[in-house]
Amino acid sequence: TVERLRAASGSQMLPGDRAETLVEVFGLLQRLRLRYQLLQRQSGDRPSDLLTLDRLSSIDRSLVAEAVREIAAIQRRMTNGLVAGAVKG
Repeated sequence: TVERLRAASGSQMLPGDRAETLVEVFGLLQRLRLRYQLLQRQSGDRPSDLLTLDRLSSIDRSLVAEAVREIAAIQRRMTNGLVAGAVKG
């Protein structure tokens, strides 16, 4: 959640700029999920947390792809930080 990301912000594992990026990505994905749940409900379908990429608009697919890239980049940096810390320790 945003609260947990902000609580971890500024730590050695999650510097403030990376935490803010994750907060933005989280918000974007939440808005996208909720928008699609509303559309599902309006069309008589049961709302789901699963997004089917081929049902997304090209703009939304692009936003999801960019969000995934941001998350993956931060995960790599965190993993590299852990490995570097283990080597130093």
